[in-house]
Amino acid sequence: NYESCPRELACILSDPQLFKCGVGARNDATKLHNDLGVPVHGVVELSDLARRKLVDTQMSLQGLCASVLKRRLEKPPHIRISNWEQRPLSGLQLSYAATDAYAGLRLYQKLEPLPDRVVTLEPSAGMINSCNHGCGIPVPAAHTVKSLSPSKLAVYELFHHHGMSPAEISLTRNLKITTVLGYLGEAIAAGYAYDFKRFGIPDAVFKFVKEHTLNSTVQPVSLRHLHEALPCDLSETEWWELRVAASHLERYKPENSAEAVRGSADE
Repeated sequence: NYESCPRELACILSDPQLFKCGVGARNDATKLHNDLGVPVHGVVELSDLARRKLVDTQMSLQGLCASVLKRRLEKPPHIRISNWEQRPLSGLQLSYAATDAYAGLRLYQKLEPLPDRVVTLEPSAGMINSCNHGCGIPVPAAHTVKSLSPSKLAVYELFHHHGMSPAEISLTRNLKITTVLGYLGEAIAAGYAYDFKRFGIPDAVFKFVKEHTLNSTVQPVSLRHLHEALPCDLSETEWWELRVAASHLERYKPENSAEAVRGSADE
């Protein structure tokens, strides 16, 4: 239980600002929580990070060390399957565990600064008009990215780079979930990379924002204007949903997309 875990270790595990990096790290975090009752935050799944930065394939810790660090990670089977319940652990076991932990740290330090892989498929007006409105294609960072405040940047990092859900971020950062989602909407508007499908914006909301924006004689269309124009069946739409949808529409489009989309809609 929680009381059996050293206080110092529990503080480290529960601190979202101290990243825990590894392959299969989420499973390890779940086991720690189930076995000790300790909440584990700041988990970085290195296989996900590697896929986002390098290649779209699953790799073991050994594979990542060989590919990224150009080093061979020794994992002797007789130590891996030895009795890890014994106390004290042997010197070989301690070395094995420490090497795994250090390898995770070095991989994170090497991978995190790398730019995200850029999707080569160019969005088209037809994609914007389709029902999935580009949801399945991650949008890379804009050529010019505006700065965010430290608190907003921290929320964005947890969501985009560490795979945390808005609900998880809300708990770990002690913020209202609408505040978290508002910050993420600002990150999109500022030019940061994102995956639109993770926001779960209803198709009806995006369709409304798209059509209202394209048909408006006043550009750009303000969020207040969009909110006031909401039809009755969308009256419960949140402000953050409008912000994210409008920002995505602005970001995910080809050159002169307003004319292109109008032309496609008229065909």
